[in-house]
Amino acid sequence: MAMASGEPFRLQRVWDVRRLEALARLGEWGRWQARARQAQEEATLLEAQRRQAAGELAAVGPARPALEMVARWRELEQLGRRCQAAAGRAQVLRREAETRQQAAVAARREEQAYERLHDRHQRRQRQEAARREQAHLDEVAGRRPAREEVTGHDPW
Repeated sequence: MAMASGEPFRLQRVWDVRRLEALARLGEWGRWQARARQAQEEATLLEAQRRQAAGELAAVGPARPALEMVARWRELEQLGRRCQAAAGRAQVLRREAETRQQAAVAARREEQAYERLHDRHQRRQRQEAARREQAHLDEVAGRRPAREEVTGHDPW
């Protein structure tokens, strides 16, 4: 099938959309990574606070009233629950970030497939232009009647 000179890449719009989708997926992955990192930092901070509270509770010191001990114990339990919740959130966000990463990689691969199609299209157009130029040169040089071969009819 002969290609018209300068025929546009028919999938250009699709390729552009895929490129934008890939960029959007990369941005989305970055946002989820940041959320996961923030949740991990929060979990680490809460764990440090819990350890500090546990250390203070276990520290030998002056006798404390029972109500204060109960309040500190409840605070320690609450910090433990918050720490577990934050660690769970961080884990969920990490898994979601990994899912987004896979989507970004898939979108990038799809975009690269369109790039390869476009490169093949450009290469075919260059080859077709070179063939037409050579046919024209051959016709001008009188070596062969190129019109008959290219168009399939005798010009006389």
